[in-house]
Amino acid sequence: MNTPRIIIIGLGIGGAATALALEKAGLDYLILEQASQLGEVGAGLQMSPNASRIMDWLGLADELKTIAVEPQAHLFLDGLSAKVLMQTPLMPEVQSAFGAPYYHVHRADLLRLLTSHVDMQRVRLSTQVRAVRQTDHRVYVELTDDETLEADVVIGADGIRSVIRQQVFNPAPPAPSGCIAWRALVPVAKARELGFERNSYVWMGPQRSVVMYYVRAGELFNWVGITPYDGQREES
Repeated sequence: MNTPRIIIIGLGIGGAATALALEKAGLDYLILEQASQLGEVGAGLQMSPNASRIMDWLGLADELKTIAVEPQAHLFLDGLSAKVLMQTPLMPEVQSAFGAPYYHVHRADLLRLLTSHVDMQRVRLSTQVRAVRQTDHRVYVELTDDETLEADVVIGADGIRSVIRQQVFNPAPPAPSGCIAWRALVPVAKARELGFERNSYVWMGPQRSVVMYYVRAGELFNWVGITPYDGQREES
């Protein structure tokens, strides 16, 4: 029996992790990525034990630890008085309770770690998918340059504006939350005097909140300001 040919659309975190899992299972795959190169995109991520456990299964636990931060607690504070309203322990209690760590990471660092283990001979950059179609036994991927690729399985990992999701599942459009998030990263050298420990901070105020935590092994301070959304701005 021939090894199944699997096409993954998108080389983000989901696509890269899927590729490594397929490789671990001895399955053939090809990744299609529309970007011409893999750049540094995004800001902070919080990784629960479910995510870090998968990284361990992929054999990447030691490398992940070098780029991550282990937060001590979630702190929810009154945005005006700075009073701690609720505190939830994280590390090392999460490790003890769930058998895997809780981390803060920079999205670009996590993606770089994953893609450094992907066989780039199985990746096609600058490749944009126009459409997918299927028969009873095969799937066809049509590219914008009019080339058509054939596979046994196609996996859509192409993000929030997914071509696959729109064509195959015809989902309802996203419902506005009424909020917008403003994200930034600050070198710790510029923020150290503020005295924040290695926690996840959530400052809560009327119709606004700010989330803050360390990433990149403690080199960067990630913050997210959430405010009412006026409906006039596109996602960057």
